[in-house]
Amino acid sequence: MGAGRRVGEQVAELHGGWRRTSSANLLDAVGRLYNLALLGVERNNHGHSTLNTLRNVCRYPRLYYHVDYDVVGKAKPVLGWPTDLKTKPLLVDDLRAAIATRATQPRSSAFIDECMTFITTDTGSQEAQEGKHDDRVIAYGIAWQVRKRGRHKASAERPAGW
Repeated sequence: MGAGRRVGEQVAELHGGWRRTSSANLLDAVGRLYNLALLGVERNNHGHSTLNTLRNVCRYPRLYYHVDYDVVGKAKPVLGWPTDLKTKPLLVDDLRAAIATRATQPRSSAFIDECMTFITTDTGSQEAQEGKHDDRVIAYGIAWQVRKRGRHKASAERPAGW
């Protein structure tokens, strides 16, 4: 593995608004550039399209498969990271701890700017302040979870629905 994985250093960042197939192709290229890096793609909303293209068109060989922490051994791994009411607090809390303990080394000033406006609201929701963005925070958090969990299922078997 590359030095970035060993020491938790951020080595790349993609940010922008691309068509779904374009984002999949960019991820495929970057993953291959970084020695077939394990790609953790959020499966919510449009992530399904990106995952479909990576898996079935690009045939990217190392995609993250998620297993819920409370059903390990009982559940089948599912392609992609689900950001939901159960996983988002884990993602945010683990990322906060990793930054505080210097277990991860962010290099993006835009990511750090987003962290400065990422809040927990009165209702307990974790998100960007009104008028701000949190895409980089969530993406970095997913990358940290994928690094931590490291689930990769190399198989010709297709997950249900794909």
